[in-house]
Amino acid sequence: MAKKIRTLLMFDGKAEEAMAFYVSLF
Repeated sequence: MAKKIRTLLMFDGKAEEAMAFYVSLF
């Protein structure tokens, strides 16, 4: 369960970085 939460947090972090990257393009 802890591993699943950690994976979700890592995914959220990646998604947040991607979103910031796309926003910086526009």
